[in-house]
Amino acid sequence: MQSPFPNYDVDQTREVAQQVFDAVKNLTISYNDVDINVTISVGVSALSVKDSNPLDFYKRVDANLYHSKQNGRQQITVG
Repeated sequence: MQSPFPNYDVDQTREVAQQVFDAVKNLTISYNDVDINVTISVGVSALSVKDSNPLDFYKRVDANLYHSKQNGRQQITVG
């Protein structure tokens, strides 16, 4: 499995995540005369020498995502 941002460090990846976040965070979609406000929660991490397999990385990113969701949404958690 390859990272979605190969050759990026965590700070560079966070910058990309921030750009996506900023583009989406105030988005409103109208559907059947109903306005739907879009929220975004993001988890960011980097591969670590402690990762014994790619799932370790993905579990960490997933945990960061859920941290964002559980702490009010509309945020980026890096770890």
